Amino acid sequence: MTPARSSAAGALPAAEHRHLIENALALYCRAMDEHHAPAAALLLADARLHFKDQPVRAGAQAIADFYAAAFQNPAPTRHLISNIHVQADGLQINYLARYQRWSLAGTQPACETIGDYQGLFTSASGRWVWSEHRVLQY
Repeated sequence: MTPARSSAAGALPAAEHRHLIENALALYCRAMDEHHAPAAALLLADARLHFKDQPVRAGAQAIADFYAAAFQNPAPTRHLISNIHVQADGLQINYLARYQRWSLAGTQPACETIGDYQGLFTSASGRWVWSEHRVLQY
């Protein structure tokens, strides 16, 4: 999930930063759509999770418990992300992306939520670690 940083280069090139963030968000959206709390917890195991107006959660177990409770409604969904902005600054990568959550429960897909994902990856022990993830809803 988190690639090693190149010791020769000292940092990932900009395209690789974007690739890291896009893949991480795609895996997160997949975990949301599959209602897979353990996958979400694995992705965010080292992160602080800020979800809407809920208390901040940290640690794999707290995050897994949160998503397990949130996934009580098994209605099928699809999360879409767009407008991804990636800003790398030394040992940090910040991101901001728009998201939409679509319900597939009815006869026609329906957009249920629009918001932003905002977060941070930091370098630790030569690897990029997902350190913060915010889910902001309009």
